[in-house]
Amino acid sequence: TWSRVDRESWTFRVWGKSQSWEDVSVLEQARDAIERWYQVQDPPTDEWPVFPTAHAPSKYAVVREAREDVEELLADADVDAVLQEYEIVPPAITTHGARKVLARIAENAGVEVDGEAPKLHGARRGLGDTLFRKDRGLASDILRHSSLSVTKQAYSHIDASERGDAASELLDE
Repeated sequence: TWSRVDRESWTFRVWGKSQSWEDVSVLEQARDAIERWYQVQDPPTDEWPVFPTAHAPSKYAVVREAREDVEELLADADVDAVLQEYEIVPPAITTHGARKVLARIAENAGVEVDGEAPKLHGARRGLGDTLFRKDRGLASDILRHSSLSVTKQAYSHIDASERGDAASELLDE
């Protein structure tokens, strides 16, 4: 929800693998997009999901649950307008829904990764890969791993490759 996004300190709270709330940095490269998304979405309350579902039956269901005059309200307005006007919080997009959206966008753009649509976790892996090559401690912190050893294990292919390159350079001397 937008209540968990702090657009001043650029952090947000997420439910982590540790089964607790964790503060996460919003990287500078994402801030303008998040700010624009907030303006476009114009959430009527802070409890509005950052990424609401596009699943119409789910939206209609929450309107029906919240209002007795649902048929009258929806007779002349679309469900999104009713949600906004009456501050009825829609469900957030599900992981399955986000995967479908990403697959559709990738297909329309002609983008594939290893012959498949990109995966949601792929961006995290790509970021982790880039950070790990520059600063292993920072990578561990940003990825919210429980320890540096977890990060090193996840990116051990980089360590092995770099060790091989370093050994080859020494042998060439």
